[in-house]
Amino acid sequence: MEMRTPKNPGEGLAHQSLLRLAPGGPILGPVLSAIRIPAFTLDSDGLVVFMNDPFLDLVLRPAADLLGKPLSVVVPAIHAPLVARAAADILAGTCDDLLLPVSGQGGTALPVRFRTVHAVDAEGAPVCHAFATHALPRRHDESLRYAELFHLCPVPLWQQDVTEAQQAIDTLRTSGVHDLRAYFEAHPHVLAEFARRIRIVDANETASGLFAGCREDLLDPDLFMRLGMRQFVMELLVMLASGADRLSVEAACRALDGGERALQIEARLMPGFGLTGMRVIACGTDITERNRSQAALADFRNLVEAMSDNMIDMLWAKDTECRYIFANRAIRENLLHSDDERVLGRTDLHFAERQRRLGHEHTFGELCIDSDRVVLQTRTSGRFREDGKVQGRYLMLDVQKSPLYDRQGKLLGTVGTGRDITLLKAQEDALLRSQQLLKWTVEASTDTIWQYDVVHDRFLCNNRCPGLLALSDAEDECHCRHRADPADAELLLHNLRNGQGGDKGFSMELRLRDDEGVWHWMYCRGKVVEYDEEGRPTLVVGANTDITERKRFETELRQARDDAEAANKAKSIFLANMSHEIRTPLNGVLGMLQLLEDAPLTSDQQELLHVASQSSRNLLTVINDILDFTRLGSVAPSFASDPFDAAGALYTVRDTLATGAKDKDIRIETDISPNVPPLLIGDVTRFRQILFNLVGNAVKFTQQGTVRISLHGLERHSPAGALRMLLMVEDSGIGIPQDMLGNVFEPFFQVDGSYRRRYPGTGLGLGIVRSLVHGMGGTIAIDSEEGAGTTIACTLMFGRIEKTPEGVTEGFETGAGLKVLVVEDDHISRVAASRMLERLGHYPVVASSAVEGIAMLRQQTFDCVLMDIQMPEMDGLELTEALRSGLVPGVEDIPVLALTAHVLTEERRDFMSRGISGYLAKPLEMDILAKALTQIPPGGKGHAAIIARADTSPI
Repeated sequence: MEMRTPKNPGEGLAHQSLLRLAPGGPILGPVLSAIRIPAFTLDSDGLVVFMNDPFLDLVLRPAADLLGKPLSVVVPAIHAPLVARAAADILAGTCDDLLLPVSGQGGTALPVRFRTVHAVDAEGAPVCHAFATHALPRRHDESLRYAELFHLCPVPLWQQDVTEAQQAIDTLRTSGVHDLRAYFEAHPHVLAEFARRIRIVDANETASGLFAGCREDLLDPDLFMRLGMRQFVMELLVMLASGADRLSVEAACRALDGGERALQIEARLMPGFGLTGMRVIACGTDITERNRSQAALADFRNLVEAMSDNMIDMLWAKDTECRYIFANRAIRENLLHSDDERVLGRTDLHFAERQRRLGHEHTFGELCIDSDRVVLQTRTSGRFREDGKVQGRYLMLDVQKSPLYDRQGKLLGTVGTGRDITLLKAQEDALLRSQQLLKWTVEASTDTIWQYDVVHDRFLCNNRCPGLLALSDAEDECHCRHRADPADAELLLHNLRNGQGGDKGFSMELRLRDDEGVWHWMYCRGKVVEYDEEGRPTLVVGANTDITERKRFETELRQARDDAEAANKAKSIFLANMSHEIRTPLNGVLGMLQLLEDAPLTSDQQELLHVASQSSRNLLTVINDILDFTRLGSVAPSFASDPFDAAGALYTVRDTLATGAKDKDIRIETDISPNVPPLLIGDVTRFRQILFNLVGNAVKFTQQGTVRISLHGLERHSPAGALRMLLMVEDSGIGIPQDMLGNVFEPFFQVDGSYRRRYPGTGLGLGIVRSLVHGMGGTIAIDSEEGAGTTIACTLMFGRIEKTPEGVTEGFETGAGLKVLVVEDDHISRVAASRMLERLGHYPVVASSAVEGIAMLRQQTFDCVLMDIQMPEMDGLELTEALRSGLVPGVEDIPVLALTAHVLTEERRDFMSRGISGYLAKPLEMDILAKALTQIPPGGKGHAAIIARADTSPI
């Protein structure tokens, strides 16, 4: 602030007179006291020694506060240094003007120019007189009036001194801070320091009440932080930094009594304090209740909007010119398709034209009655169906509209709702068509459609009843239960009255007698469709179908089935008998030939014996193929599910065929994968049969070279609890022409079917294999090249065993020395069996019948029984059951081996279930008999241990 001013020669006459009196100091003193111009006198030390009343009125200070004090005490402290330097310049004579900023209690500020003259007092000491350059009104009265109005104002008012805050802002901006808001938000402690520089210097009582404190409480430098008015402080500082002179802000406030309030504060920079400091006058209004009301109103409005926008139905209101004044989301999105365009103030036609401009077909409501006008003209509510195309899609609305009035009863327009019934309309149309189709169907149907009134015990039915159901002449009431068989009628009434079948309904067959006394079979279906309050049926509907012809067909079919089963049973019996009749002589032939093999023979004799043995085995193969094929063609093969050793079965087949292969200089190789488990669940007999056919064919059609058998587990392609196996048989034989590969699995097919064919056989083997593979849940394929060899691969499904069952052993390894009872009615077979046993080192005892065998068991002790199944008087199974039941004490657990021509799986399973310990197929092979006897423990007991083994069959 510049306190010095250049000399100004343009003073008034009064000032010129004072200047002329100045050299005579003693005279000037009384003059200064009498004039109305503010004046004062400084001594040579710069202390105030005189001031007149106008000066005291100007500064609003008593004389006692000023006499003997520096001139700087009459100005705000912020300007004191400048005033002190200006006073020193005046006393030094370098300046004779002084611009003195003075202020009073009213809060106004005024810079007053004083002219100074030098003189001497009565003692002759130098002094300096100063007087204002113009007369001033009495500011004291104005200040009192301002203060009175300020404190009596009903609006909360307070004055804040922001001088120090402004200086701090200037310093902060000098340091490079320009975005004060961001700075204060990042440094809240700095904002608190700045808040202390904003001090309330005055406040009226209303403001004190606003903050719930007294006037002295509001003078606390920490007031704004205590009140939590950080937002107001920040906005005020930003206003000062921006150079603005006013502020309007809504700020939260925590009053001194702890109450939370919202304030609307209007603040303005007070003019006239540019030289004496900076003050802001503020007015605060408590808007807490207003905000609460507005928030409640906003919440209610949001709730209404949310409710309407979440409605499935459309909701709207229009003014009397059919312009929208409200529209919920459903109508905006589904009918108007307004997107982001404003809906209010627009009409349906506006949005229809908009859709057409966008290229959409829109015809909604154009062919319907103008329902808005109808409601406005009649001033009554109405319900309408309006439809048309909206964006090319057909839409039908169920519309309800009413007049809209205000509280004074003035008509504002219409209010309406619309529900999309497009699907409902389609369903109604479909229902009508369905009803028509049902009517046509019933009319075209030959069934009797009926309903039963449980309460009134009445039947009603369609016009299919006459004649058959005795329709009365009076109405569509029928009396079918009176024409029914009494037992059927009783069951029918029970079903009708008790709601049998529940929601699924009931069905039954009954017999009805027509007018001519002929009985008809009817298939009756019914369902309860109505119940009373206690859940009892009241109405049943249903239909009757005449199934007399079907019943006749069922009877004929049942008779045909019985005849077929009888024929099939006879066929099975015939096959079993044929198997027995053919195998029994072969058993004797092969048995004797095997016994001769160890006799001392010449080379010619041995050659003849070999030819006879091979011919017998070839004959046995042909017989087996024919019997198997015949059996499989008439009955689906059945399969056992017993534990067995797959690798052991494969080795058995390999060893059995090894001799014939060796004679042809053929090497049989095996490849068993490590993932093949020790035991599987399945039918070992069928598995061996597949192996015998495949490996036997490979050996037969290979002149020399190699036959390879591979067995692998397909873990990744197996369901849980099972294991799919891959069996492959490869040979280096003659191969098969490509044009014949598709027929190799057909029955009786042979590559060389002429009279010159080189390889014997029936051509049934591969057909049997295919049937067995499919029955075991597998597939089979063949790959062959003529002259290079053949590969046949098949997959087989077996059950998996996680661990070896307890009690399963590898055999008793008894060796020789068993005493064996041979029960066989055929003399040749009895001789062959006993000679084989002797040759193996055992001790046979023979019996020609079951009765004779029982007698011997009572007289002697045996280790096991080797017994034929098919014998006269008492067969082998009956004998076994008698032994197991204790007919001969002490032999209930004796092992019994069946010597039988019955070799089918289901037959063998039946044998095992009736007490047989194991079985040997006729004709009997000596090596197989030897292996079977290794399973027999000595002592005449061990049947239970044998059947606990995984593979109870020795072959």
